[in-house]
Amino acid sequence: MKIYCHGGKVSFFRQPIQAIIQFGTDSPYFHVDLEYRDGLIIGALFGKGITVQHPNNLKPKKGQYIDVYECQEFINSECYFKFLDSKIGQKYDKWGVIYLAWLKIRRKREAANRWQKDRDYFCSELGAAAFRAGGALLSDNPRNATASPADLARSESFKKVGTLTLDGLEG
Repeated sequence: MKIYCHGGKVSFFRQPIQAIIQFGTDSPYFHVDLEYRDGLIIGALFGKGITVQHPNNLKPKKGQYIDVYECQEFINSECYFKFLDSKIGQKYDKWGVIYLAWLKIRRKREAANRWQKDRDYFCSELGAAAFRAGGALLSDNPRNATASPADLARSESFKKVGTLTLDGLEG
């Protein structure tokens, strides 16, 4: 299973939430999408919630890029997809992202782990939960920890396999 980590320079962002996410999570990335059924992707989108879309929508804009990572752990795809299927249409946890940024300023990011809701997800939180549902250990990201896009990308459970450009995947 793959994850698509969207990143870029803050100056090119059209949505302030992207800059907040990068700042609040010390990450080069502001969004994560997950590989889904039939070549589609799924992600928790600000303003839209958990949504399935066609990968043609994964096109980096000027100053942005999308790094592709592959999970190195065995994933039970039936459990992974069943989890994701149950989350389609749920809300995006925008307050969770803003709260994480505020906690980072106060150097208390771990406090957000006690505040998370099971019914709302931001993108990387959805990703970590889906991979765990599929049996991944994600041993370098404890089960009760909030996973940022960078946490997933830095995890030993994932390996970068390329960068998505307008011309396709470059290795």
